[in-house]
Amino acid sequence: MTRVLYATELCPCPPDGGSRIRARSLIRSLALRYELHVLAGEGRPDERLAGLVRSWETWPALPRGTFGDKVRFLRGLLRPRPEWSAFLEERLRAVRPDAVWFDYGFWGQYEPIARAAGARTIMGTHNAQSELTRQECRALPFGRSRLSRRLRLAVERRHERRLFSRFDRIVSVSEEDRRSHARFAGDADSLLVPNYVWEDDYAPEGVSRADGLVIMTGDFTSFQNVRGAAWFLREVWGLVRRQAPGAFFELAGRGSMHLPDLAACPPCVLPVGAVPRMAANLQRAVVAVVPLLDGGGTRLKILEAIACGTPVVSTSLGAQGLSIPPEEGILIADAPADFAAAIVRLLRDPALCASLSAQALGILRRDHSDLANEARIRAAVEGPTAAGAA
Repeated sequence: MTRVLYATELCPCPPDGGSRIRARSLIRSLALRYELHVLAGEGRPDERLAGLVRSWETWPALPRGTFGDKVRFLRGLLRPRPEWSAFLEERLRAVRPDAVWFDYGFWGQYEPIARAAGARTIMGTHNAQSELTRQECRALPFGRSRLSRRLRLAVERRHERRLFSRFDRIVSVSEEDRRSHARFAGDADSLLVPNYVWEDDYAPEGVSRADGLVIMTGDFTSFQNVRGAAWFLREVWGLVRRQAPGAFFELAGRGSMHLPDLAACPPCVLPVGAVPRMAANLQRAVVAVVPLLDGGGTRLKILEAIACGTPVVSTSLGAQGLSIPPEEGILIADAPADFAAAIVRLLRDPALCASLSAQALGILRRDHSDLANEARIRAAVEGPTAAGAA
């Protein structure tokens, strides 16, 4: 059986954010098809993943307390860290993988180590990362934070230009991102594996829909979600409440308890923080909102809502990259009044909610499931002939 080493900076358990959901989905898919060994960030796998993978190891911890530690960390985005290089070499000797799938992080500097061990090398991306950082720089006021992000942007662009071409394959989550990465790696070596979820991870939790509940989920330590939530609360939510006075709004996910200006929000706004599984929260909601003004890739929060049977209202950018036509699976609105009207429309029309949810679920199963991505994953691991044989 083909042996694969999957290396990521993340710990995908719990899957509380799009990047962790993506990592968890890939680990499960790879483990069902190959002998899979995992190198991940601090933390342990959940019971389901632990039962599928052959081994699971954690990267050595890096000190980040002092200024020198921070400089060494930044330098490590372009040069191999000695402790990680030694650890990777040890695991390569132990596993002897046919392929190494690096995912979510700066890995170009480690690719030669995997290649020297005779492994095929894959770089899995979750976004066109330099473009996200560019957006964040543009949104930040001038000051230390903006200068720090501009420095990181320079490092990210250098990593893409100089190191992406080393890999046998670059894997992107959207066609737009794939074209961006093809500038560095070449079109033939840039593959698309769209974001997807495992539907059985969102099995019914036995909860009922709460009348008037609108939800936004995600990792609220990311600037895209912070800015999106602020826009929604400032520009949209008051319009919703005028038309649906009984509506209330839940913010579910890491960092939601610490959003700016929450103290000024009315009691009908409920930040609940991190939750171990998002399914129960989504299944209680009548409407899920994706009010994003920045970002790239594709939004796993939309796929999670669809898997839970919860209709979605999104901005155009929020729904970017998904093969779900407006009015056939989700509602799209960009102006505050239109966004609010779409939410109220769903709060008042259970039949429309059911219709949109059913259509969206069919599209998810067709385009954003493990089976829909099986040939693409095989092509990344085994080469282009694997896709043709599927």
